[in-house]
Amino acid sequence: MAVLISIVSYYGFTLKHALKGYEQLTIFTSALVNDSSIIDEIKNETKDEGILNVSIIEAEEQDTYFEIKLETNGYGGSDVLILSESFLNNENSFEVVRHSLIFNDDFKKEISTFAPLVEYKDYEENEFALKIFDKENTEYFANNIFSSWLTMDETYYLIFVRDSLNLGIYGSQSSNEHDACIKMVKYLFERK
Repeated sequence: MAVLISIVSYYGFTLKHALKGYEQLTIFTSALVNDSSIIDEIKNETKDEGILNVSIIEAEEQDTYFEIKLETNGYGGSDVLILSESFLNNENSFEVVRHSLIFNDDFKKEISTFAPLVEYKDYEENEFALKIFDKENTEYFANNIFSSWLTMDETYYLIFVRDSLNLGIYGSQSSNEHDACIKMVKYLFERK
Protein backbone atom coordinates (compact mmCIF):
# COMPACT_ATOMS: atom_id res chain seq x y z
CA MET A 1 0.00 0.00 0.00
CA ALA A 2 2.85 2.39 0.85
CA VAL A 3 4.48 1.71 -2.52
CA LEU A 4 1.22 2.40 -4.34
CA ILE A 5 0.75 5.68 -2.45
CA SER A 6 4.33 6.68 -3.27
CA ILE A 7 3.87 5.93 -6.98
CA VAL A 8 0.58 7.84 -7.18
CA SER A 9 2.09 10.80 -5.29
CA TYR A 10 5.12 10.82 -7.58
CA TYR A 11 3.02 10.86 -10.74
CA GLY A 12 0.66 13.46 -9.32
CA PHE A 13 3.60 15.72 -8.42
CA THR A 14 5.21 15.14 -11.82
CA LEU A 15 2.04 15.96 -13.74
CA LYS A 16 1.35 19.06 -11.68
CA HIS A 17 4.85 20.46 -12.22
CA ALA A 18 5.45 19.30 -15.80
CA LEU A 19 5.86 22.07 -18.34
CA LYS A 20 2.83 22.78 -20.49
CA GLY A 21 3.26 22.93 -24.26
CA TYR A 22 2.75 26.68 -24.29
CA GLU A 23 5.58 27.09 -21.75
CA GLN A 24 8.14 25.61 -24.15
CA LEU A 25 9.60 26.63 -27.51
CA THR A 26 11.31 24.12 -29.76
CA ILE A 27 13.18 24.66 -33.01
CA PHE A 28 13.76 21.65 -35.26
CA THR A 29 16.61 22.30 -37.69
CA SER A 30 18.45 20.41 -40.39
CA ALA A 31 21.15 23.11 -40.31
CA LEU A 32 23.75 22.50 -37.64
CA VAL A 33 23.87 24.83 -34.65
CA ASN A 34 27.28 26.45 -34.25
CA ASP A 35 26.39 28.73 -31.32
CA SER A 36 24.12 27.21 -28.68
CA SER A 37 24.02 30.44 -26.67
CA ILE A 38 21.07 31.33 -28.89
CA ILE A 39 18.95 29.12 -26.62
CA ASP A 40 19.59 31.40 -23.64
CA GLU A 41 18.98 34.49 -25.78
CA ILE A 42 15.59 33.20 -26.94
CA LYS A 43 14.66 32.17 -23.40
CA ASN A 44 15.55 35.64 -22.06
CA GLU A 45 13.61 37.29 -24.87
CA THR A 46 10.45 35.20 -24.31
CA LYS A 47 10.43 34.73 -20.53
CA ASP A 48 7.83 37.48 -20.13
CA GLU A 49 5.57 35.39 -22.36
CA GLY A 50 5.75 32.54 -19.84
CA ILE A 51 8.34 30.46 -21.71
CA LEU A 52 10.23 28.28 -19.24
CA ASN A 53 12.19 26.09 -21.66
CA VAL A 54 13.75 26.59 -25.09
CA SER A 55 15.32 23.76 -27.04
CA ILE A 56 16.79 23.06 -30.45
CA ILE A 57 16.63 19.66 -32.10
CA GLU A 58 19.23 19.06 -34.81
CA ALA A 59 18.85 16.36 -37.43
CA GLU A 60 20.89 16.08 -40.61
CA GLU A 61 18.91 15.50 -43.78
CA GLN A 62 21.41 12.84 -44.91
CA ASP A 63 20.60 10.78 -41.80
CA THR A 64 18.79 7.54 -42.62
CA TYR A 65 16.20 8.30 -39.94
CA PHE A 66 15.75 12.00 -40.78
CA GLU A 67 12.15 11.68 -41.92
CA ILE A 68 11.22 9.74 -38.78
CA LYS A 69 12.87 12.44 -36.63
CA LEU A 70 11.06 15.12 -38.61
CA GLU A 71 7.72 13.37 -38.09
CA THR A 72 8.15 12.73 -34.36
CA ASN A 73 10.29 15.66 -33.18
CA GLY A 74 9.54 18.18 -35.92
CA TYR A 75 5.83 18.04 -36.68
CA GLY A 76 5.04 16.30 -33.43
CA GLY A 77 6.84 18.51 -30.96
CA SER A 78 8.36 21.65 -32.46
CA ASP A 79 7.12 25.17 -33.00
CA VAL A 80 9.23 25.95 -36.06
CA LEU A 81 11.21 23.95 -38.59
CA ILE A 82 14.33 25.11 -40.42
CA LEU A 83 14.77 23.03 -43.58
CA SER A 84 16.83 23.28 -46.73
CA GLU A 85 15.43 24.22 -50.09
CA SER A 86 16.64 20.94 -51.59
CA PHE A 87 14.60 18.99 -49.05
CA LEU A 88 11.53 21.15 -49.66
CA ASN A 89 11.88 20.76 -53.43
CA ASN A 90 11.76 16.97 -53.37
CA GLU A 91 8.71 14.75 -52.98
CA ASN A 92 8.48 15.56 -49.24
CA SER A 93 7.10 19.06 -49.81
CA PHE A 94 3.50 17.91 -49.57
CA GLU A 95 4.12 16.34 -46.15
CA VAL A 96 5.81 19.50 -44.85
CA VAL A 97 3.00 21.70 -46.16
CA ARG A 98 0.42 19.41 -44.57
CA HIS A 99 1.89 20.18 -41.13
CA SER A 100 2.70 23.83 -41.81
CA LEU A 101 0.86 27.02 -41.08
CA ILE A 102 -0.33 28.37 -44.44
CA PHE A 103 0.17 32.13 -44.44
CA ASN A 104 -2.96 34.23 -44.80
CA ASP A 105 -2.93 37.98 -45.47
CA ASP A 106 -3.13 38.86 -41.75
CA PHE A 107 -0.17 36.65 -40.89
CA LYS A 108 1.89 38.03 -43.79
CA LYS A 109 1.05 41.54 -42.59
CA GLU A 110 2.36 40.65 -39.13
CA ILE A 111 5.53 39.14 -40.66
CA SER A 112 6.08 42.32 -42.66
CA THR A 113 6.36 44.33 -39.43
CA PHE A 114 9.69 42.65 -38.64
CA ALA A 115 10.77 41.14 -41.97
CA PRO A 116 9.38 43.40 -44.71
CA LEU A 117 11.68 42.08 -47.44
CA VAL A 118 11.34 38.39 -46.67
CA GLU A 119 10.68 36.01 -49.53
CA TYR A 120 8.14 33.21 -49.23
CA LYS A 121 8.14 29.65 -50.50
CA ASP A 122 4.91 28.30 -51.86
CA TYR A 123 3.47 24.94 -52.75
CA GLU A 124 0.54 24.90 -55.16
CA GLU A 125 -0.08 28.59 -54.49
CA ASN A 126 0.02 28.18 -50.69
CA GLU A 127 2.78 30.20 -49.04
CA PHE A 128 4.14 28.23 -46.09
CA ALA A 129 7.79 29.15 -45.46
CA LEU A 130 10.04 32.18 -44.92
CA LYS A 131 13.41 32.26 -46.64
CA ILE A 132 16.02 32.87 -43.95
CA PHE A 133 19.20 32.29 -45.95
CA ASP A 134 19.92 32.43 -49.67
CA LYS A 135 23.12 30.72 -50.75
CA GLU A 136 23.11 32.49 -54.13
CA ASN A 137 22.33 36.01 -52.87
CA THR A 138 24.74 37.39 -50.27
CA GLU A 139 22.63 40.57 -50.00
CA TYR A 140 19.59 38.64 -48.75
CA PHE A 141 19.56 39.40 -45.01
CA ALA A 142 23.16 40.52 -45.31
CA ASN A 143 23.58 40.90 -41.54
CA ASN A 144 23.59 37.08 -41.24
CA ILE A 145 20.86 36.95 -38.64
CA PHE A 146 20.45 33.19 -38.88
CA SER A 147 23.88 32.21 -40.16
CA SER A 148 25.43 33.71 -37.03
CA TRP A 149 24.21 30.67 -35.07
CA LEU A 150 23.49 28.11 -37.81
CA THR A 151 25.88 26.53 -40.31
CA MET A 152 24.04 26.81 -43.62
CA ASP A 153 25.57 25.55 -46.83
CA GLU A 154 22.50 26.08 -48.99
CA THR A 155 19.26 28.06 -49.04
CA TYR A 156 17.12 27.52 -45.93
CA TYR A 157 13.53 28.25 -44.95
CA LEU A 158 11.72 28.67 -41.65
CA ILE A 159 8.35 26.94 -41.33
CA PHE A 160 5.79 27.41 -38.56
CA VAL A 161 4.28 24.10 -37.37
CA ARG A 162 0.51 24.48 -37.59
CA ASP A 163 -0.09 22.56 -34.34
CA SER A 164 2.24 24.72 -32.24
CA LEU A 165 0.64 25.90 -29.01
CA ASN A 166 2.48 29.22 -29.35
CA LEU A 167 1.13 30.73 -32.59
CA GLY A 168 -1.50 32.97 -31.05
CA ILE A 169 -4.60 33.41 -33.19
CA TYR A 170 -2.95 31.77 -36.21
CA GLY A 171 -2.30 28.25 -34.91
CA SER A 172 -4.74 25.38 -35.01
CA GLN A 173 -4.33 24.65 -31.27
CA SER A 174 -3.09 27.87 -29.71
CA SER A 175 -4.95 30.69 -28.03
CA ASN A 176 -4.67 34.46 -28.33
CA GLU A 177 -2.40 34.91 -25.32
CA HIS A 178 0.12 32.23 -26.34
CA ASP A 179 2.02 33.78 -29.24
CA ALA A 180 5.61 33.33 -28.05
CA CYS A 181 6.58 31.46 -31.23
CA ILE A 182 5.87 34.55 -33.34
CA LYS A 183 7.78 36.73 -30.88
CA MET A 184 10.71 34.29 -30.99
CA VAL A 185 10.85 34.45 -34.79
CA LYS A 186 10.54 38.24 -34.66
CA TYR A 187 13.52 38.31 -32.29
CA LEU A 188 15.53 36.01 -34.58
CA PHE A 189 14.84 38.20 -37.62
CA GLU A 190 15.75 41.40 -35.77
CA ARG A 191 18.77 39.93 -34.00
CA LYS A 192 22.06 41.65 -34.81
